[in-house]
Amino acid sequence: LARKHFNCAQLEGLELENQGGALTALSHWEKRLLENEAMTGTFTQNPVFSELTFALLEDSGWYKPDYSKAERLNWGRNAGCDFAINSCGALINSNSPEPFCATVKVQPFRLRCTVDRLAVALCNMIPYTANLPPEYQYFSSINNVPSSQLGLYGGSVQLADYCPYNQEFTWTSSGVAVRGTRCRLADNNLESNYALETYGSESMCIEQGSAWKRSRTTNGQEQTVTAVNWGSGCYKIKCNAANSAFDIIFSNCTKYSCKTEGETIQASLTEGEWSYTGSLVCPSYESVCWDSRLQDTVSGGDCPDGGAEDTRFRVSSLIVILI
Repeated sequence: LARKHFNCAQLEGLELENQGGALTALSHWEKRLLENEAMTGTFTQNPVFSELTFALLEDSGWYKPDYSKAERLNWGRNAGCDFAINSCGALINSNSPEPFCATVKVQPFRLRCTVDRLAVALCNMIPYTANLPPEYQYFSSINNVPSSQLGLYGGSVQLADYCPYNQEFTWTSSGVAVRGTRCRLADNNLESNYALETYGSESMCIEQGSAWKRSRTTNGQEQTVTAVNWGSGCYKIKCNAANSAFDIIFSNCTKYSCKTEGETIQASLTEGEWSYTGSLVCPSYESVCWDSRLQDTVSGGDCPDGGAEDTRFRVSSLIVILI
């Protein structure tokens, strides 16, 4: 199962955690490799019990799991041997760092998506007060960071070998949580909705190609406002397996079709007295439509239902961002 999950035929086994003390090390999966698997050593986002944990239980000889109950783990899926066997350093410094990242978490924020596209995310790379151990110093360069300070930077989740990755978070104001970023929770819908997003039971995270703007004319005066924090958003999705394509549906019920990975959607929309302009970048069909409930034959109408949500995802996130 591990070889199948990572698409790595030469994998000899699946690593156990080597950090975290006596109650964590050697009794949980390696966080770098299985990030949000529930049997890693710390909770970070959207925990799932995957086939890998079911297989471990069966191999113990004490259990006979029902594999139909296993949950999908997107982290590391088909990532190959470079991901499954090596440290994250080589990927971070390559042209294809995913699922890792190398963006310092500073305002204004450049938003991303989690690997499973179930939440808007930020790269969790932060500076530490002292240099990380040499084996965890991954960066040959970081934008706007002097070379003498590179050793201070790493991911905020130490059990993941300090590898930085895109992680969901909570927006706060004056120390009070305002909303989360998980797409399936309707409570996370925005009051100032610059990009006509929708959080609900059929929503997924999609990257934005530019900062969205909204404008209106009042008493002959034009007012234009540009989103400060941008880069991704949550939108209702309707998938069409026959064409390997999917529709992105905005909160005003307008839909655009994604047929090719990397395709840019230039949108000009109207809702109420406001006009909206911006762009989205189409991800691959597979990265969005892995959830069968998003297929056109089972999903609802085109107009998003902001009152619906998937209660499986009502769990707090752990990164806190001030606004």
